[in-house]
Order: sequence, then C-alpha cells, then structure tokens
Amino acid sequence: MAAAVAAAVTAGLAGCGSAQHKPDPVTLPAFGYHPTAPKLPAGLPPGPVVVSDLTHTAALRPSSLQFASDATLAGVHWSSWGGSTASGSGTASVRICSPNCAQGSERVYPARVTLLDPKACYGSRFYSSAKVTVQTPGASKPWVSFISAPC
Repeated sequence: MAAAVAAAVTAGLAGCGSAQHKPDPVTLPAFGYHPTAPKLPAGLPPGPVVVSDLTHTAALRPSSLQFASDATLAGVHWSSWGGSTASGSGTASVRICSPNCAQGSERVYPARVTLLDPKACYGSRFYSSAKVTVQTPGASKPWVSFISAPC
C-alpha cells in the first residue's frame, strides 16, 4: 500500500514545473514616463555643483529647499559647498501628522542639512542625496529627505 501511495504522489508531482509548460510573459503598458532635466539657474557656468529639490528646480547654494512633501528648509546658511559634500543650517518647517496629516499641525525647528555624492548629468553636477537632521525639543531627529540627482 505504501508503495502505491508513493507512486501516486511521485506521478502527481511529476507534472508540476514541467519543462513543457512555460508561463505566459507579463506585458506592462507603456506609461510614457521619461525623466526631464530640472530647471537650471539662468547663466549657470559649467562646473559648479547644484541641488535639485522636490520643486524640480536646481540651485546653487539655495536659501530654501523642499526636501520632503511635508517639509521645507528655509533661511539656509551654507558653511561648505561644491565638494563631495555641502553643509548648511536653517529652519525646518515640518508637518506633524498627528492624529493624521489632515488634522495635524505645522511646526518649525532648527535643522542641519548635508548634501552628498555629486553626479553628472544634463550638463551639470547635482548632489544626489541629502541628510536632514531636525532639532526637536529634547533630541535631534533624522528626517526623511527625497532630494536626489535627476540622473
């Protein structure tokens, strides 16, 4: 009896994953998305590193940056710029989504930003990421930043 059960299980499993049956490929629609160059400052000479924020506007030492959909850094003073990193400080205006974003409030805190890893594209160089630290009461907290190079 055990031999008959083993033979039946083996025969049943033999059809699974058979080389004769191949799954149909999945075809996705063309969405038509093509990255576009950010708006560069007028008269920008070749060479300097710029940053492109969520407004898709590139700037050299900007005084403000929209670094997340719910956060903006304003009054930025840059202590360094142009190398592999740039550092600055300013005031972060952030949306506190408590109990939810619609009923939440906006708060303002001191903040620091570090831009990192320049990448070349669209005839310019762009910082490709940012680390933002918001100094909330009692502790400094990293805040999510969506700044990236358009490359």
